Amino acid sequence: MDMYDTGHLYDRLQVLEREEMPLGRRERLSAVERPLLAWYSSRARSLPWRDDPKPYRVWISEIMLQQTRVERRHPDCPPQMYKPYDHTEGLAPLAAYGSKYVFKVNGSMHDEMGYPCARPDNADRMIRHLSDKIESHRDEIAITRKYAMKDAQYVIIAYGGSARSALEAMKKGRSQGIPIGVLQLVTIWPIAEKDIREAMEQAEAVVVPELNLGQYIGEIRMRNPKHIPVEGVNRVDGKPIEPADILKKIEEVAR
Repeated sequence: MDMYDTGHLYDRLQVLEREEMPLGRRERLSAVERPLLAWYSSRARSLPWRDDPKPYRVWISEIMLQQTRVERRHPDCPPQMYKPYDHTEGLAPLAAYGSKYVFKVNGSMHDEMGYPCARPDNADRMIRHLSDKIESHRDEIAITRKYAMKDAQYVIIAYGGSARSALEAMKKGRSQGIPIGVLQLVTIWPIAEKDIREAMEQAEAVVVPELNLGQYIGEIRMRNPKHIPVEGVNRVDGKPIEPADILKKIEEVAR
């Protein structure tokens, strides 16, 4: 069985009890304790903070595992040859923190060993690598939420706090018979190309409320294959955009 497979674990944790004599909470917990610990003992992965649970190692693991996948492959080369930023063969191996491998982290342009390096060829390679990481995972990173988009003829594309005003404008508009939908951009970069283009192809007009003078509407207009009206609702006086202002703009473009 694969060490990460939990398929049979639940079968082993089934607690047998008679219907006329159900187990209490404490008895039920006690009944699953032994098979659960047995499963862990046979499949627990060897990690530095488990093999040597010193407070520092445990603390580092708690920090790093919030942003690093634990199943990342580990280096199999001698420590002096470890290149944590060598991506020529795909994702570079990641050494376990607290191990014999040294992993250098800094904010400077660095080479494959982690040392600061300002050579033009190195800068070009690293910057392209960082950009490719984003572009190749665009659909995984870009997050959107859709509200009443199935039959929407007018779409509000909103992000940040203005999304709340957009949802209220949608509710009020639909109560008046105006088929409004909302595409909320939870992330604004990388741009959610697919969802924005689908909304633009579906809608008769789009309204983009922004608490600025129009920093994002240009990106929306660039993705407008049908050349439909794309209008902004802007406010920069420190107050939120009112749902009534968004609805008014929709009524204007709907005429």
